[in-house]
Amino acid sequence: MQTKIYTCGAKSPIVGTDLVQKQLRLAREYQNALVACERRLRDVEKRVVASRVPVECARYDAALAALQTVEQVARNARASGEAPKRGLAPNTSDIEVAKHVFHEAQRALWIAEKKVRTNLEVKTEIANLWIIAAAARRALRSEAVKNGLYWGTYLLVEAAMDAAAKKTRKEHSLPHFRDRPSQSAFWIGGRVGVQLQGGLPVPDALTCTDTRLRIEVLDDAEWFRRRGKGNLGNDGKSRPVRQPGSSRSKTGRRNMRFGAGYQRAIAHFRVGSNGRLPIFAEIPILLDRPLPVDGVIKWAWIFAREIGPRIEWSVQLTVVLPDVVANDAPAERVALNLGWRRLPNGEIRVGYVVGNDGYEEEIRVPSDVATRIEHADSIVSIIDRSRDEMIARLCAFAEMEKASEGFCRAVAHAPKWRGRERLLALRSRWGIVPVGEEDELVRALDKWILRDRHLWFWAADERTAIMRRRLQAYREVAARLATRYGEVIITDMIISDFAEQPEAAEGARSEGREQRRQRMIAAPAELRKSVKEAFTSRGRGVCEKKAVDYTRTCDGCGVVASKSDESFRISVRVTCGTCGQVRDQDASHCGFLLASAGMMREDEEAFAATESRVESRQEEAVGGRWQKKRSQKGM
Repeated sequence: MQTKIYTCGAKSPIVGTDLVQKQLRLAREYQNALVACERRLRDVEKRVVASRVPVECARYDAALAALQTVEQVARNARASGEAPKRGLAPNTSDIEVAKHVFHEAQRALWIAEKKVRTNLEVKTEIANLWIIAAAARRALRSEAVKNGLYWGTYLLVEAAMDAAAKKTRKEHSLPHFRDRPSQSAFWIGGRVGVQLQGGLPVPDALTCTDTRLRIEVLDDAEWFRRRGKGNLGNDGKSRPVRQPGSSRSKTGRRNMRFGAGYQRAIAHFRVGSNGRLPIFAEIPILLDRPLPVDGVIKWAWIFAREIGPRIEWSVQLTVVLPDVVANDAPAERVALNLGWRRLPNGEIRVGYVVGNDGYEEEIRVPSDVATRIEHADSIVSIIDRSRDEMIARLCAFAEMEKASEGFCRAVAHAPKWRGRERLLALRSRWGIVPVGEEDELVRALDKWILRDRHLWFWAADERTAIMRRRLQAYREVAARLATRYGEVIITDMIISDFAEQPEAAEGARSEGREQRRQRMIAAPAELRKSVKEAFTSRGRGVCEKKAVDYTRTCDGCGVVASKSDESFRISVRVTCGTCGQVRDQDASHCGFLLASAGMMREDEEAFAATESRVESRQEEAVGGRWQKKRSQKGM
């Protein structure tokens, strides 16, 4: 059996909007309560374990204090202008020594704690703490249910909290509280879910007989009427309803884009009960493809998230499908290397594929993606500059003698404001404004609010549209590869490791910014996910190999190039210093992936020797920023 999540575009709820908002608010409060409970448990656990290793704890605290001191000296030097804004701090050697001492103390503390946790007495004490924490969580759940949180939603919150707790324990960190969004009227954002015990067959959901979830498919006219749109124009006069497929019909253009399976529907979610009778929330959805008739729905939820100043609604269905057996699957295989880099013509390569049939393809980010992302970023820069100018004007007025004491007190910390929320709150508290220069200031603030909202909409909508455009392009590439090949070979590299920024001792935050930006524009994780989904849904094979950097290994002679060779960073095509072969480093990486599957090399022993030589050279070369952090996280 395979599980797929179907995401349907949606509009805001038309029935039960207040219930959905209440569930979202209660879910956030419940999750924050669980986070607080988990943090308290970690704190007590830490004190229990630390009491058994006082020497290691004292050493760790002293090393941490020393590191913070030297880093503060470096920050002060940069702030005062004694050190350059870019490059290394003047006391780099001191920071390196302090960091080394700190990491050694941290490693020793973790080893000591791990050893102490095997003690029977400590195990018993920690087990008792977990029992107390479980009782506290049950009490929190009872309180949330008493306040009106429905069971499907609190199960989603608990599942998310369990995953966060497991991940943060592995990373030696703490789970985070959910922050307030920018919407001030009510809290929005999150999921309102329905768990379908035993599963709900898709045909039963479409017949609208179940008391938990119903999907009512409607024609266009009825769908608009249920939303309260009808066929009235902006002037309130009747207008003819355009037929799908007509040249001026937006619906027709969408139908042509989504295909013949495009449908409009109303999803009915059970969000409460009146005795034993269900209380439904109704939300209009758009099905861009028919739901599989042989599928079983296990979970369904309404998903709301903030995109700029507006809320984007969607409905997601977790559907279990029978395994697809492709008897006519091609025997060929293809290897995919995720290597994002900017080409000489300015475009960005996100990956390279090589098939064992000799086919090669360079996967590039659509040419307009980078341009439109830069345009959206420029709009954000305009927003920031406009906000700073408005804050400067407020501060200048506060320094005048005619400024009231209350106004001066309200903007006393305005130079430190970094968001629009403070300005909006200031305008809402202004009250009656006297005629004069203060009235002109209020009018300027109102004008800024309108312009800021317009630019915010513009930037958010453009960014969202281009992200969807990129995802669609990757899906098309994945579908083409899944149709041609029977198996794909990819690496299990952790892409998020490359998003980490340098620390104070390793240079300024701007170091590596262009590389991180290229990764953000390329979104290699989206390409890998699209390829895996395309092959899996068609019954094709997906083989994930250990992430080994083959790009520096010559596929002709097997020699591994040195990490100091700058040609690999400057150009995609490199020349081997031993045999003189000119090759594309990403294509060479794909060749080694195919060879590891036994498809391109007849001499498997020779390949195994080359692979071990590559891995041994890489282990010796570990010492870069990301390799260090990954090795530390693995402790």
